[in-house]
Amino acid sequence: MQIEVVSDVACPWCAIGVSALERALANIGNDLGPIEVHLQPFELNPTMPPEGADAEQYLARKYG
Repeated sequence: MQIEVVSDVACPWCAIGVSALERALANIGNDLGPIEVHLQPFELNPTMPPEGADAEQYLARKYG
């Protein structure tokens, strides 16, 4: 089985979802056979400058 996860590394909800998926797969074990998880990027903030931003400052501005 192959699972495609589309996620933004700066998104806290994406991180929670990937973490929950990893825990679920660990609990299942090998019952479903081999499972491959492929992480695909998704840009939640297309206005981010190409050089990026300091993650801590960016998240503090965005979420307080």
